[in-house]
Amino acid sequence: MATHSVWFCFRCYARNPRSEGACDECGEPIEPPRELTYDERLIWALDHPLSGTAITAACLLGVRRTAAASEPLRRIVEAYRDPYLAARALQSLVAIEGVGPTRPLLRQLAAGGPLLLRQVARAELIGGRSPLP
Repeated sequence: MATHSVWFCFRCYARNPRSEGACDECGEPIEPPRELTYDERLIWALDHPLSGTAITAACLLGVRRTAAASEPLRRIVEAYRDPYLAARALQSLVAIEGVGPTRPLLRQLAAGGPLLLRQVARAELIGGRSPLP
């Protein structure tokens, strides 16, 4: 049985059957610009249509303490489209900025955010163990 690889356009995230050339959807080049740093590619991956890719990117940005990721991570937390991505984004935001600067957001979420974000926010506020592995 043959398998078909899929690549995502760097500009519009459309699925394409090849890794280079013009995107079938938007016509822009599929491949990312060569001058992008690893952190910039991770920030791009936060909006990836495959949630596992986006969650991994959020996690790595927190581990790397990538300051440029603060706003995109905050946007993901506030949008709350994927609870697991939002929770990981919140953890990474705290890792990057620290509890002090994120305390207002953490308090807001701990008091009345969606369940998983509420649990993560409470854990971050008390310096305890997060509900995520």
